[in-house]
Parts: sequence; structure tokens; C-alpha cells
Amino acid sequence: MQKLLALPIILAGLFLEPAFGQNSIIQSFERGARLADDQATANAQRELLRAQTELLRAQTRQVQQQSVTYSNEEIQAAFTRLSQRYADWKQYEPKMTTLNALLTPSKGLLAYDYVLSLYLLAKQKAIEEKADSEVSTTIVEFTKQYPDWKQYEQAMLRLGETRLPENNETDSQYMKRLYDLAKQARP
Repeated sequence: MQKLLALPIILAGLFLEPAFGQNSIIQSFERGARLADDQATANAQRELLRAQTELLRAQTRQVQQQSVTYSNEEIQAAFTRLSQRYADWKQYEPKMTTLNALLTPSKGLLAYDYVLSLYLLAKQKAIEEKADSEVSTTIVEFTKQYPDWKQYEQAMLRLGETRLPENNETDSQYMKRLYDLAKQARP
């Protein structure tokens, strides 16, 4: 069947060559055969791509059908257990709700494990936000006291790689120590 489909292409190849000698006919025939092979390869690749697309769609549908939902009883039991182990979970509830919209439970994950994951992620985010806020406040205050510190910033960063904060040293005190060292090192 494919040989019959290739015949018009092969015949078309005969007329592409201006001289109709024996060699030109053979070359045209070969060129037509190559065109037919290329067309068959392209068709096979398109068919393979269609099959792969359909397989991916089927796999996506299967994953979506396997999404986990918990019963109200499971959720209630998970929050009861969370309350028993982590009394502070309520203060992270708004963040947990936000994370719930972003994270979906995976198959085999217990409701308690899912709720615990939400709690721990929410708590971590709150700690990070607090630390970021404290750093911003420290930098603003430090800039008020030492407006020229930015010109020593690179030197302070290099010094900070080798000199760690001392015991009970606040962020402001640490920055001041690095600032003084950087300022002394500069002529």
C-alpha cells in the first residue's frame, strides 16, 4: 500500500530533472523514493506523537481520579490529634488554610499526616516571615545609626564568612562589629 502511495511521488521525481538520460531517471527515481521514505517517516512520527498525547491524557485522568479526599470524621480526628500534640496549631490555622489550597494530599497519606504537614509548613513560613521582618528592622535601624555602612557592605559580608556572631550578640551588635572591622581595614 505504501509503495502505491509513493508511486506519484516517484513519478513526480522523474520530471524534476531537466535531462532525461538513464542516470537522471535513476537519480529522479531515487530522489522520489527518498521523498516517499521521508513522508512515511513523518507520518509515523505524527502517529506516534498522537499516541503519546493520548497516553499522557489517560495518565493525567487516572491521577486526577486517584486524588485523595478525606471524610469529615478523618479530618476531625486529625485536628483532635494535632490539638493534643501541638497546642499552638490554632495560631497557624490561616496559613494552613492557604497551604491547603496549594498542596494536595497524595494517595496513602493519612489525614493526620497531611494536617501535620500543613501545620509544620505554616509554622516554618511564620518563622521565616518573622526572621525576615527582624532583619529588615535591624537594617533600617543600623542605616539610621551608620548611614555610610553600605560602602563597607562587601567587606562586611566577607568578614561575616569567617567571623560568626558571638554568644548573646544581637544582630545589631554583630553588624556593628563587622562594620567597625571593615572600616578599620579600609585605608
